[in-house]
Amino acid sequence: MDLQRIQKDIQKVSTLMEQKLSLRGKTLGQKAKRAKRFLPRYLIKNAEYLDSVLKLTENPKLIPMIDQVRVDRAIKGLTRYLNTIDEKKRRRTALLNAFSIAGLNILLVGVALAVFLYWQGYL
Repeated sequence: MDLQRIQKDIQKVSTLMEQKLSLRGKTLGQKAKRAKRFLPRYLIKNAEYLDSVLKLTENPKLIPMIDQVRVDRAIKGLTRYLNTIDEKKRRRTALLNAFSIAGLNILLVGVALAVFLYWQGYL
């Protein structure tokens, strides 16, 4: 079991989460908690598992508890999913959603104003 490789791969996943999802946090666990809106549940569990593995690597006696196959599967799944995310498209969608919500609010206020004016006899 190569601990430096595991730590390096977990660090890569952490940086990918920071780049693709714009998440801040000191540890991968903190980023996983903040990513609940952006990632599927199984990937959040994988990220939390990788955070616990990172804590296990700090103690040499606990290293045999690490399941190498599960670690590799979690890293591979997270990197595959995070690499498919397009940051520009995500930002554009968020901006369009904000504008559409604002437009709908303006439309509803206008309709409410027209109904009120009609009710008062001004229209």
